[in-house]
Amino acid sequence: MGAVIPNNYVVNLPLDGRNWMELALLVAGTTPAAAGSPGTERGRFAFQAAGARESANSFVYDGVYAIDPTLNSFTFTPPVDAIEEFRLQTANADAGLGRNSGGQVAVALKRGGNQFHGSVYEFLRNDALDARNFFDRPDAAQPALRRNQFGFSLGGPVVRRSTFFFGDFEGLRERRAVTRTTNTPTAAERQGDFSQSALPQPIDFSTFQPSPTDGCRRPTSTRSVKPSLLSIRCRTAPPRGRTSSPRRRCATTRTSSTFGWTSGWARVRCRAAIALPTATASSPLRRNSSQTCPDMAMT
Repeated sequence: MGAVIPNNYVVNLPLDGRNWMELALLVAGTTPAAAGSPGTERGRFAFQAAGARESANSFVYDGVYAIDPTLNSFTFTPPVDAIEEFRLQTANADAGLGRNSGGQVAVALKRGGNQFHGSVYEFLRNDALDARNFFDRPDAAQPALRRNQFGFSLGGPVVRRSTFFFGDFEGLRERRAVTRTTNTPTAAERQGDFSQSALPQPIDFSTFQPSPTDGCRRPTSTRSVKPSLLSIRCRTAPPRGRTSSPRRRCATTRTSSTFGWTSGWARVRCRAAIALPTATASSPLRRNSSQTCPDMAMT
């Protein structure tokens, strides 16, 4: 089951971007790939055949497989002027095209003939020729667009009635500015004041309350928790082998208590705040209960 797309269809039907692969949608049982699929996300045209995924299609150019191993799609698309015809089979393909379970695309390229034939073309799109985008600001300049798709093809005899040649080239140069709509923070929001914002205020995940409106004060939490604390008792001891220049040594013990804490700023002269799990008899800290630590003060 399938259909052959002849040369007059390829040459005469309008194609967006001159991609002849779009004519595969003329065959029964084919649909465009869903938005967000790997092929469409990379700006490629992709289709599904007979309910299979877009990555289940096969592409053969003059009997040679040309499949991208990453997305399992076509590796390149020859120019429209280089296509003689192509065939798409959606089911019951022969053994020579049984590599994948989806659509089987077999392309026949032009080979030249006893007469010279060629073409030269240029397709231009320019912001001077296009209408303004509906979402563009009326007082702003129109976004730039420069799209040039150009190429040529030439075929003919090398030795009449025995040897022929055909060659083609196509180039694409595109410079485009895209209009996007998004939200930007106001001057007050950049300072932490969300009182005049249209959207709900952000949530402070330490208190699960709305964030303060002045960017400085924080609400008080009345939650009670039972942490396992590391309390430190410091004493002065001389260094090993010396009798002067005393240094601080610490003994650590673990306590557990219930308390309510107030969210606010704390001045700490220490490397980090410490919260450890409950000690056990095999805890390394219990076996080595003293360690060197710097002076610290907390308020």
